[in-house]
Amino acid sequence: MGFALALSQRGRMSNAALLNLVERRLALPAPSERRRLREAARLSQDELGAHVGVSGPTICRYESGHDPQGAKLDRYVEALSDLQRAVG
Repeated sequence: MGFALALSQRGRMSNAALLNLVERRLALPAPSERRRLREAARLSQDELGAHVGVSGPTICRYESGHDPQGAKLDRYVEALSDLQRAVG
């Protein structure tokens, strides 16, 4: 579910679920930072994709501004956080 759609359907989401979604979205770096972190770690898009559970072309889309959804969002944010700690 997209962020705007989630907000438009607020009446169907609990406040806790909406807050969780907003927090997860805020934890996602800007697309240029996503790419910088991956490249600083010397990972290909395919390698990062394998860690996240998506394809290399999907990582390319994420680095171009498309945002992951659901569990993929959580795994991608976690992977980027790990890279941030590793490479700064």
